[in-house]
Amino acid sequence: MQRFVILLFIGLIPSSLFANTIYFPQVVQGGGYSTSFYFVNEGAAAISVRVNFYDQSGARVAHDDAINLPSQGSTRFILPNSGPVRVLWGEVVADGGTVQGIATVDFGSENSLLIASAASRL
Repeated sequence: MQRFVILLFIGLIPSSLFANTIYFPQVVQGGGYSTSFYFVNEGAAAISVRVNFYDQSGARVAHDDAINLPSQGSTRFILPNSGPVRVLWGEVVADGGTVQGIATVDFGSENSLLIASAASRL
């Protein structure tokens, strides 16, 4: 049986437009999909960012994730492949500094082989 994969576009809105907030209009989790986020702190001081996810109706999904970014450092945050497919949107709110971000959506087979990946960066 042949499976067709639809890749979802992930885009970002520049944090400079919205006071240290980055928006991810489409995030996918479950059903073979996982989304990885990579954040970079471009500033000279360590900062904290909060990652919030919402469903398509705007209701907040139960994630309460704070991430510490060292001075001019980076980190990765993964929304794992668990449960049925959920299409969400996300926001990353920084407590200061300048944060850049990128997200990749990966689709894998049942035995964890990567089938497709899509990324977008600002």
